[in-house]
Amino acid sequence: MSASLSTTVQTELIFRRLGFGTNSTLPSSQAIKNPSQAINSLLQVEPLRTTKLPQPTGLTTSADLEHARAAKNPAQLKAMFRTIRQEEFPSIVIWWMNEMIMSSQPLVEKMTLLLHSHFATAISKVRLASLMLDQNNTIRSNVFGNFESLTLALAQDPAMMIWLDTVTNIAGKPNENFARELMERFTLGVGNYRQSDVSNAARAFTGWRFNKETVAFEINPSRHDNGVKTFLGVTGNLGGNDIISVIFERADSSRFIAASLFSMLAYPISNTDPIAIELGDMIAPSNNLGSLVANIANRPEFLSTTSLNGLVKQPVEYLVGAMKALKITLDPSAPKQIINILNQFGQVLFDPPNVGGWPQNSYWLSTASTQSRASIANILATIGDISSVEDSATSDRVDATIALLGISHSGPETLNALARVTSNPITTVALAMCSPEYVCN
Repeated sequence: MSASLSTTVQTELIFRRLGFGTNSTLPSSQAIKNPSQAINSLLQVEPLRTTKLPQPTGLTTSADLEHARAAKNPAQLKAMFRTIRQEEFPSIVIWWMNEMIMSSQPLVEKMTLLLHSHFATAISKVRLASLMLDQNNTIRSNVFGNFESLTLALAQDPAMMIWLDTVTNIAGKPNENFARELMERFTLGVGNYRQSDVSNAARAFTGWRFNKETVAFEINPSRHDNGVKTFLGVTGNLGGNDIISVIFERADSSRFIAASLFSMLAYPISNTDPIAIELGDMIAPSNNLGSLVANIANRPEFLSTTSLNGLVKQPVEYLVGAMKALKITLDPSAPKQIINILNQFGQVLFDPPNVGGWPQNSYWLSTASTQSRASIANILATIGDISSVEDSATSDRVDATIALLGISHSGPETLNALARVTSNPITTVALAMCSPEYVCN
């Protein structure tokens, strides 16, 4: 563990990076006194295949749309899409936000969020909330499993196949979108493949589709290219599964995965960084995400001063962390409110801007985002539970505030600014939520 950060600051950092800030939802939170206990408590998540809150039901399915199309009923189709947009989509957003706030397994939800951005897929093109929720559950059930298995599961996922046009990829007219992003964004990174690899991989994924009645993965033999293909030096009648297997036989893939996850949990690094090489080579060939997270969390760099200032909270992390600390949950009967807030912040769950997912750090430090944080911070401090600050003597309210929000590393400028407003607990908490120490993750 780094000697430059105090035990308290290290522990707070762990709960932010491997969760959303507060340890109050962990059953053993009162027993956690040091970084090692914090890491162990967050990594002990088995069994993890369930969520705390009931998931939205009765969502429109691809079969429902097919039946409406078969009936040649455009008015019914239009009504369905309106319901999806105005009711079903907000319902899955609110459900997941509340799940992140209330889950007793915050690392599971944090990993689901990070991998949702890594394998970015958006409802703006997929259009069905049911498929987006299915994909979310696929990610959640694999967050500590084999990365190759997760990649294959998402390659065969209906939402992904719609998003990156695999469903239109046919022999003779291959669509290269998925093949390119599979390597560039998901598994290898730029510079580790050639255009010929993209072209041949696209041929291997031809004929991939899903059954619109059952949403089960299928391959249409009449649309699949059975010709010989050469991909990353391997030649044969390769199918999509073979392409993914070949990718994960390369050291480049493990190092890329290690760099990507380290960058999301600690601070940005490249896949040629010595940390990425060491971590990647350590987890190869299993590519087990659980082992990778554990190895990252136990590296000295993870709890270093570089890491402490290495990430800016993305809006969802900011909101979930604040709501956990202030004991706020979202009202499912007010769906437009949360969508408007997330739109204002620029990060709407299930709707990333492009296949690259959401950017990091400076992207979230614009004038507009600063104004949004100030407005939301005041609202949250007003409606949330800040009794620990209100009940403190005026002279103790700064300490109570930084304890509530988990920012014991606050510098003198922040502490002095908070000391000037302690007569108003709401203002004290809201101002702290806008401080550099809180905005950084």
